[in-house]
Amino acid sequence: MDEKPYQLLDHARAPLPARPGHDARQDSEYIRCGTCSIFVWVEPLAGWRRVQALPRRTRTD
Repeated sequence: MDEKPYQLLDHARAPLPARPGHDARQDSEYIRCGTCSIFVWVEPLAGWRRVQALPRRTRTD
């Protein structure tokens, strides 16, 4: 099992689409939209995994 706190971010300005010969462009400014906790359980030999994202971590988690 692994747990990772994660920030939810949004673009402050819409990214510019890619043009021929150029990559897509995006500004480094962002808007923070909160946090969540991501839990991952993995059993590699059995080919099994479970991922769960929760809006907040509680004592029972």
